[in-house]
Amino acid sequence: MGQKSGKRFAANAVICVLFCLSLSLLVLLTDPFFTFFLLEDGAVQVTREYLGYVFLAGALPEVFAPDEASHMRDVAWLLRSVVLVFVLCSMLLIMWVQKGEWERIGKAASVFFAGCAGIAVLVPFDIVFRWFHVLFFPQGNWMFPAGSTLIQFYPQEFFARYAAAWLAHAVLVSVLIWQAGKVLGEGRLQKIRNRNH
Repeated sequence: MGQKSGKRFAANAVICVLFCLSLSLLVLLTDPFFTFFLLEDGAVQVTREYLGYVFLAGALPEVFAPDEASHMRDVAWLLRSVVLVFVLCSMLLIMWVQKGEWERIGKAASVFFAGCAGIAVLVPFDIVFRWFHVLFFPQGNWMFPAGSTLIQFYPQEFFARYAAAWLAHAVLVSVLIWQAGKVLGEGRLQKIRNRNH
C-alpha cells in the first residue's frame, strides 16, 4: 500500500467510525422505545419534549432550572452536530462504493470498536463520563447537585446503559459494513474471473 493510498484508507476508516457512531446514536435517539425504556416514568414525557426541541419540533421543556436548561441547550447543539456528521459521512460513504473499499474500512472500524469495548471493560464509566463532559462541555456547565431535576431524570446509570447500547450498535453497523463489503468485493471478483474465461 503506497503512502497516498494509506492516508486515504486511514481517512476513510475514521469517516467510517464517525458514520457508525453518528448513525448508531441517531437510531437509538429516535427509537420510540429504547430511550424511554431506560427512563423512570416521570422523565419520559420531558424527554419526549426535549427530543422534539433537539430536532427543531418544539420548545425546551420548562421543567429545568436555568443552569440545567443552559446545559440542555448545549447538549441539543451537540446532538444536532451529530446529524451533520452523519449526513457528511454518508455522502463520503457513497463514494466508497465506487472505490471498492467497503470491506477493509468496515473491518478497520470493527477492530476500532472492539478496542473501545476492551477499554470500556477496563476503564470505569464515571471516568469516561467525566472526560466526555470535559471535552464536549469545557465551559463546565455540566455538574449538578444530586437532587437536581437533571440528575433525577438522567442519572449516571442511564448514560452507562446508553453508552453500552451505543457501542454495541456501532459494532453491529461496522460489522455489517465489513460483511457487505466482503460480499460486494467477492461479487466483483467473480465478475472479473468470468470476463477472463
